[in-house]
Amino acid sequence: MFGNRLGWIIAGVLAFVYLGALVAIESSGSLSAPTALTTAADALDPLSLPPPPLPPALDTADATPLLQDIIRIVLADRELYERFVSSPSVPSADIPRLAALTPLLSQLTHPTATLYLNQPRDSISYAPESPHVAAMFLAGRAANRVALYHRANGKPDDARPLFLASLSLGHKLFLSRTTHAELSAGLGLMSEAAIGLQLLGDPAAPPFLAALATLNDRLTPAWTAISTVDPTTLGKHNGDIHRLALKSNERVFRVESTLKLGRLQYNVGTAGTPADQRQAKKLLKQLLTDPDPAVAHAAQLASELTLENYRTLR
Repeated sequence: MFGNRLGWIIAGVLAFVYLGALVAIESSGSLSAPTALTTAADALDPLSLPPPPLPPALDTADATPLLQDIIRIVLADRELYERFVSSPSVPSADIPRLAALTPLLSQLTHPTATLYLNQPRDSISYAPESPHVAAMFLAGRAANRVALYHRANGKPDDARPLFLASLSLGHKLFLSRTTHAELSAGLGLMSEAAIGLQLLGDPAAPPFLAALATLNDRLTPAWTAISTVDPTTLGKHNGDIHRLALKSNERVFRVESTLKLGRLQYNVGTAGTPADQRQAKKLLKQLLTDPDPAVAHAAQLASELTLENYRTLR
């Protein structure tokens, strides 16, 4: 009887010590401080570009239906567009089959496309690719390649509208950006098209390319901090993720950092602390009611991210 009592006492003491250790671990550490990446004077400003070298818009109608046509056409024969943009030499016989170039050229006369601005649920996810954005990117790259083909064959007048159409599509993606997918595709198309226009002698192309380079210089370190899975880099930027999700004036940074908070619930890197994990969960609860529906939706997805689903993410 005594032995059993002693055993219970010992077990109780061990349990108390174990629980105390758990509490100490859980409450240990302080929040990681943000770095100069997000504390610089302009770090929270939105990304911006000067107007691209496009002709004046001839129609005030929203171009979203035309962009939806591009998406539908490309997704119906995605292999054709992937093969066309990746072939070592231009498969000229495929050019007449690129039906997406028709709505692509038509959207050039429209100045804007709301696209995902009012429907963030259509673009925000943990998926590694947005098929819709990928389809528009393929169409724009195909247009740029056809334009280069025409230029190489002494037809600059046929090349210019295609470069301009791709530039316009890229700019629309940039203006309607909600996630890094739209931002990256938009910048990529604008860069390719502006290089093409520079080859055609457009004097407005070089300064626009310089502006793109300046924007990219700011974007690259911020996106590296948000997207990294390297445990060392990740641990250095927990404070930056918290700050961007809550205070950035760039929608893409807020949305993507909010999604990253979902990951931080399970992994804060080698230099991260339990306090960083607790802060991620706290911020997600706060962001669920954010006035920006894109951020609120990202917070919902992040809050619903389970450990099992986290382990499947790339």
